[in-house]
Amino acid sequence: MKYMLLIYGDETQEASLTEADWAELLKAYEAYSAVLVEAGVMLGGDGLQPTSTATTVRVRDGAAGRAADPRPPRRSQPPTPRLNDMWVLRLPQCIEVDRRFY
Repeated sequence: MKYMLLIYGDETQEASLTEADWAELLKAYEAYSAVLVEAGVMLGGDGLQPTSTATTVRVRDGAAGRAADPRPPRRSQPPTPRLNDMWVLRLPQCIEVDRRFY
């Protein structure tokens, strides 16, 4: 069985991280990734680009076109968490790996 782990973040908070904060965060990601790979449960995954690079494709009357702005400004609502990474893992083996990692 496969499991998709989705990792979300807050772009507002990420923008305020120092280089040291980023280094610490990446070190934790790399350590966890290494454990998953070594255990043979990491099947794939990748980091995703920030929402500022997003493109929305709309299909109207059978023709596809690129929307100018994929998301309208949302002034009265809190920021939406951004999907940062996605990993595909093997279950149930990754549950046992998580128990040992933490």
